[in-house]
Order: sequence, then structure tokens, then C-alpha cells
Amino acid sequence: MRDLSHLVDTRTGRQSKKIFTDPDLYELEMERIYARCWLFLAHESQIPEPGDFMRTFMGEDEVLVIRQDDGSINAFLNFCRKARHIVYAIGQCAGTFMWGVIADQISTT
Repeated sequence: MRDLSHLVDTRTGRQSKKIFTDPDLYELEMERIYARCWLFLAHESQIPEPGDFMRTFMGEDEVLVIRQDDGSINAFLNFCRKARHIVYAIGQCAGTFMWGVIADQISTT
């Protein structure tokens, strides 16, 4: 296990600049934090109505958080493996058909 204690002075609260710039530390953070922990994606108040959705990130992966017709909430990677492109990009869906496919997948989970 890598010793990271030198990056933060717990007495003064000072942090090393490496925390923000070191690519190895970034990869370690992705592995030990984002890949292993529950992550906050959205608050239910951000998607109050059925069909409401928002884009956010889970580590480096873009996800869609969607309020379903029954009021439940699901999150999905914003990528269609079949079509090999993102489903939603800056204000528009990749297509009604794709959105329908996602909606069908949501309602069957």
C-alpha cells in the first residue's frame, strides 16, 4: 500500500499541490474511491417528474439519472453499446429510437 501521509500536514491542514496534479495519484483515487464506494449522483428533487433526467459523472463515466414513470429512479451509463455512441449530448437525444430503447430498459429493470 502506498504511503500518502506526506501529502497532507494534519497539524496545519496544508496539502501538497501533487494532490491536484499527480496522474498516478489520480489513478489511485479512481481505483480506491470511485471504483469501490457508493457515489452521490443526484438528489431526487433534481428530477421531480417522471421522464425527468440529468447527466452527471461517476468517476470518469458519464451517466444519466432518470425518474421513471412509476416514480423510481435509475442511473445508466450514457453510452449505447449497440450503436457505439452516447445516448444524450448537450440538450438533445441521440434519437427517439435510442431514447425509446433506454426507456424500455429502464422500465424492465
